[in-house]
Amino acid sequence: MELAGSETDAGTGRANTGPSAGQRPRPWQRPWLRRIVVVGVCLVALAVGLFVLQLRRPSEVQRFQQPEAVTYADGRRHIAVLHHIETPGSMLGLSSDHYELLLGSSADHGHVVTIEAGGLDPTDLDVTWEPDGARVTYGSGHELFVPAEAFTFGR
Repeated sequence: MELAGSETDAGTGRANTGPSAGQRPRPWQRPWLRRIVVVGVCLVALAVGLFVLQLRRPSEVQRFQQPEAVTYADGRRHIAVLHHIETPGSMLGLSSDHYELLLGSSADHGHVVTIEAGGLDPTDLDVTWEPDGARVTYGSGHELFVPAEAFTFGR
């Protein structure tokens, strides 16, 4: 039994749905093209997933104001802001969260110090403003000094 308008396979009598000698294969009939599209979609999904997992979500923990008695060469008042930095990856346990201390003339721009003090409570710190810079002191007594040149004049 033959179907009208289609070729049949001589051995089985079934309709031959593949391209004949003079026809071009349709895009979905090319297995290599399908593989390339699937791999491309997977790579894009992986890139988007990795990007989303690294999105930073800073939350302000503490803010330290420069006292009026201390002045710097740029004439601006400065602040030190301690941020807790979380990412979706750290919330899922895939990466670690951390703390950053930003010193500058605004809470959005300045010199950033990543606080990686194993075994210390990063929220237990104090900032002392000195004429030549800012001294960060942990509750344990450890100190970190940031020279004024690092956070003045819009740095």
